[in-house]
Amino acid sequence: MIGAYEGDRLRLAVVGVESQGSSNLLLLPFELDSSCEIEGATLALRQALEIARSDGVTLCQLIGPECPSRWDIPLREAGMHRLTDLLYLTRRVPRVETTSIARLAATHHEWLTYSTETKSFFCEAIEQSYVQSLDCPELTDMRSPQQMLMAHRAAGPFDPAAWFVFMTANNPLGILLLRRARREPAMEIVYMGVAQVARGSGVADALMMKAMQSARQAGAETLILAVDSRNEPAKRFYQRWNFQEVMRRTAWITKLYAAGS
Repeated sequence: MIGAYEGDRLRLAVVGVESQGSSNLLLLPFELDSSCEIEGATLALRQALEIARSDGVTLCQLIGPECPSRWDIPLREAGMHRLTDLLYLTRRVPRVETTSIARLAATHHEWLTYSTETKSFFCEAIEQSYVQSLDCPELTDMRSPQQMLMAHRAAGPFDPAAWFVFMTANNPLGILLLRRARREPAMEIVYMGVAQVARGSGVADALMMKAMQSARQAGAETLILAVDSRNEPAKRFYQRWNFQEVMRRTAWITKLYAAGS
């Protein structure tokens, strides 16, 4: 934690959450109220990024207030770049099993959960889902599939039984990563993606139904997720599944390089 002080009084703090996959997440406090706080925030952010660089972190991410915000000035001056606005969506989990609406092109499919033996399928599934993805495409080449999985695993409560790969004919066509929310009876869709070759075939619906089923079995009352505001196909998909927007935040990133590189 990096703090900005006025005398002996802590005015604000920037917290860095270490993750795996050579990345970390910076957390911001409240909205800035004065030019003094803006100056202190800039210095705190620069120091936090320098510490991350010295620790070998190559990518820093931050979810801040929706633009425009007083945080925009210190973020840009510290070297962060605005990525996109994230839409946070939620919907109630149905109490009873719903009839499948998926129309799968393949006649056979299976679900694999995460393990040492199935890790390669997860890496392949997430890599295939990146192809022509519209969800934060700028991040595609910044981390490998292995690093992405490591980061998702370290970001919150990890249950390998809540990570799924949709398989057909021994090919991974979809991936669904879930985790329990920390402070409410909810399940979060951390990541959901479909291989380019399977888009439009019903795999996305199958993944969503699996998320609903898993949330219901875990006793969760709601499903929550975040989506890139620029991803129109995904937004239409979630609207069809009756998700409602509850909040907007702005994602910022910066690529860090080792000193002297």
